[in-house]
Amino acid sequence: MIEAIAQQVGLRISDRAELTPRLATLLPPPEELHADVRAYLNRKFPNGLYSHQSKAIIASLAGDGVCLSTSTASGKSLVFMSVAADLLKRDSHACVVAFYPARALIQDQLEKWKEMLEPLGFSVSFIDSSVAVGQRSDILQQHRVILMTPDVAHAWFMRSIGEQRIASVRKNLGLLVLDEAHVYDGVFGTNMAYFLRRLLAVCKPPRLICSTATLGKSNDFIFQLTGCNTIQFGADQEGASIPKKTILAARISANEGFELSAKLLKTLARQYEGRFIAFADSRKMVELMTDAAYRADRENAAPDDETLEELADETAKQLMPYRAGYESADRLRIQEGLHTGTLRGVVSTSALELGLDIGEVNLVVLLTTPPSMKSFWQRIGRAGRVSEGHCLMLDPLGISAAIGGGLRGYLKRPIEPNWLYLDNRYIQYTNALCAAQERRDAGELYDTTHFSTMPQAFAKFVDEELEQTQSLADDLFALRQRAQGVGPHLEFPLRSGVERSYKVESQQRGLGTLTFPQVLREAYPGAIYRYMGRPFRVFSINHRAGEILVTPGPHTSTKPITQVMVFPKLQGGVHRLLVGGGGFTVEADLQVSERVVGFKEKRGASEVTHNYAVGSQYAQQPLQRFIKTTGVCWYFSEPLVMSDSVAAQVLETFCREFAIQPRDLGIGRFHVQQSPLGTGPLQGIGIFDATHGSMRLTERLGQNFAKVIRSARYAVDPISAGGVVNPLTLAFKVFCVFAESLAERPPVDGQTGGIDTALATEWIEVVAPGESALLVSETEAREVVVLRYFFTPAGIKYQLKHSEPTVHWVVEIGAIQPLSGTTRTVRYNPTTGDEQPMS
Repeated sequence: MIEAIAQQVGLRISDRAELTPRLATLLPPPEELHADVRAYLNRKFPNGLYSHQSKAIIASLAGDGVCLSTSTASGKSLVFMSVAADLLKRDSHACVVAFYPARALIQDQLEKWKEMLEPLGFSVSFIDSSVAVGQRSDILQQHRVILMTPDVAHAWFMRSIGEQRIASVRKNLGLLVLDEAHVYDGVFGTNMAYFLRRLLAVCKPPRLICSTATLGKSNDFIFQLTGCNTIQFGADQEGASIPKKTILAARISANEGFELSAKLLKTLARQYEGRFIAFADSRKMVELMTDAAYRADRENAAPDDETLEELADETAKQLMPYRAGYESADRLRIQEGLHTGTLRGVVSTSALELGLDIGEVNLVVLLTTPPSMKSFWQRIGRAGRVSEGHCLMLDPLGISAAIGGGLRGYLKRPIEPNWLYLDNRYIQYTNALCAAQERRDAGELYDTTHFSTMPQAFAKFVDEELEQTQSLADDLFALRQRAQGVGPHLEFPLRSGVERSYKVESQQRGLGTLTFPQVLREAYPGAIYRYMGRPFRVFSINHRAGEILVTPGPHTSTKPITQVMVFPKLQGGVHRLLVGGGGFTVEADLQVSERVVGFKEKRGASEVTHNYAVGSQYAQQPLQRFIKTTGVCWYFSEPLVMSDSVAAQVLETFCREFAIQPRDLGIGRFHVQQSPLGTGPLQGIGIFDATHGSMRLTERLGQNFAKVIRSARYAVDPISAGGVVNPLTLAFKVFCVFAESLAERPPVDGQTGGIDTALATEWIEVVAPGESALLVSETEAREVVVLRYFFTPAGIKYQLKHSEPTVHWVVEIGAIQPLSGTTRTVRYNPTTGDEQPMS
């Protein structure tokens, strides 16, 4: 049926492959299990357990850490539930904590835990952010198995470890479970690595079981994440049965992809006889695709003609969007609709890659080639878990066809490892603030040996917070000040690093949450913000309260007008330098300023530009974000290779080749007075890590620059939409010549360093009088002119230029950031009052 529907909407199947079904390999429940647990398993599974389940249980019972990296629906949960039951039977004081990365997953798995443990006499409960704080300690006392999100464990459990009721869990924790471990990636994963060391420092060392369906080099990653060695049970040891699965690829042009996808979704919602999930790679795309599928039935509808609870047209009754950031009630309603069959399909981000029990899904549609093989296998694993399933992949980039062996060659690509960057100093410091508080509250049960598997800077930060012996860098001091309000555990959540979160509100109800980078993309003043397929207009942002107010909006689309300025630190911040072809490529520390100065609004062929200025109905000032990070910058004298379209293709290719989400990177222009070649001034292009403090995501771009440029060249369609030669074709032909000529050159003295290398003496670097710099606060950054700096008993301060000459505008030194390569700075000794030029 799926092929007939594809043909009906104008899709042509260009390739197909079948995953070979496999019969189960069974073994009896291990003799090592407690007799009551073994008897229960024999009754429930009279034919035996999958072979990998039985072997993994034996390894855990022997005291080994275990990592289960078998396929979806292969019974990984039964392993840790069986080990938990055995532990509880043998030790009357032992308790079990299982971490799930999503609240929805907890509710999904809770019934499975109860089904396993309640017949054996043990109760199970959960603690997530929906559980009142006053009830949480009672839950810990009344139940020996607790399911938690790591978020609430960080924000509440670790903040409360001095309490007596929590002490019993710390002393008796016998088993720690990390389900869906592949989710712990990027900022979330890096924070999680520090959180787990902090947790192990305050608890009796438990046994560890991790599970995931998709982890490349899983043992290496689990050690990086937890600091613990594990025995891996992977695909080569799997004994689960696998139904037949057919994968179809449809090659489409990028220009027609959106309309074809919307038409496909509408047709599936009305005609497909089974249930389906369609995956898109961004929150905005999920909302736009769903809205486009609805559009024909309500093109002329007024914004208030429908309610969130029930959309009027036929398609909407069978198709809904799904993404992170939805309110719990809305998310659960969509899951329930898919599970019961009242919904035929869902358009989702990676949020539904998790192993939620949403019933038998017959079809997975990939609206574009997934960003990684990890995502590919997670997504197609949602279909055909019990019976035969299908996957239809729309391939606008021609990736599957470009790989040797076509679709079958694509399926042989290895799964990429997760990406953590433990050297991010902001993540180190915010976790050190938490660890220092935990050390003061923990009492005798505290073991810092778990910190030995982390960078040494982390332990030094902790020691310095416990007993201060030296002054703190200005940017870190600002984080310490933020933590003094609600405390570091609440101020710095695991998922967003040091970025603030915002709550979206309408007059009627909450409409989800956003991080500040997401605000710049989705919910800037005047933006059309979409929630569950319905458009809302952003009319107010309260930065102090973290609130975004919206009203019902028109069915238009908006795109921010963004100005991005990159300031590479070529003195003291170069990580890698390549020179050749009359140009250079450099990986370096950067400062990045992102400013949303307005937006474009489009409906059909009509487009209107709105600029923020005095008199604007939306905003008078730009919305600005300022971060310190790292990135790769390049300059060549040939204008062809210095265009924004070339940079966009490089970013797209790099993300595809190295399994990085495009939203985690950015592109901006840089301007320096002097280049690494000793020439200047000049302007170039940079691709940067969009995380404050950097995850070093672009490190591999610097290491593989020529390879990425070659891949980008072959990914460019030689013919553009107008039937003429694509100008990018010539640009990348030239770019390849330059890239191949690059040779690594050691940075000269004074160029090497890391982010925020501080002066090692009593001399302090300050902005010279008359120079432009950035005034940075928690919620904004704007360019100012420094009139002078001066010493006070409270520290060094700046006087800034004001529009009124008689007004004295004075700020703390930490509020001003020099722009690398642009702002002139000097060295100042507050003890002697001397000033020297920077060397």
